[in-house]
Amino acid sequence: MSTRQKREYFRQDCEAILHVTPIENRHEEAAVANFKQNSESGSSLASKFAASSRETESLLKRISAQTPDVASYLSALNNKVELLARMMLKRDAENGAAAPRHIDLSAKGVGFNNEVKLPVGTLVKVRLILLPNYTGIDLLSRVMHCSPQSSSKGFSIGTLIEHIDEGDRELIIHFVLDRQAAELRQRRTALDGEA
Repeated sequence: MSTRQKREYFRQDCEAILHVTPIENRHEEAAVANFKQNSESGSSLASKFAASSRETESLLKRISAQTPDVASYLSALNNKVELLARMMLKRDAENGAAAPRHIDLSAKGVGFNNEVKLPVGTLVKVRLILLPNYTGIDLLSRVMHCSPQSSSKGFSIGTLIEHIDEGDRELIIHFVLDRQAAELRQRRTALDGEA
């Protein structure tokens, strides 16, 4: 198994704002074509900013070693652009009035609870806004399982991502790995505190 394949299987339970729209079978082809054509939505723009920031980190470190003032200025500009992108996403999320909910996330799929049953095989458009940094990702996903929840009303749904910008998939991978690393650091700190 390649490193990329291994990374795709890491999963993380987290909070996110989730908009899920089922697509009728007869509209699937058009929805896929539209998704591929319109990858410049607000959430995609914010995720492209985040991906670009990750790509330029090493370059910024080299500039910082040679000219710290220029690196500080570039870093400040980068922060302004990221803040603007997050504010746009936050505004869009608040206008959509969707409350954050618990999800199970990996680069291969999204699991979530839903009030409405979604039949297995249904293609769904998902707008995912990762919290707390308001990174937005749009994707098309296929419902792989849908079962009634035993503890409450609603359904437990698992989806497989079929269409996603590869930069967005990388953002999910980095988000999951960063969250897992933070959890490990917290556990180590707690264990060190007990010793």
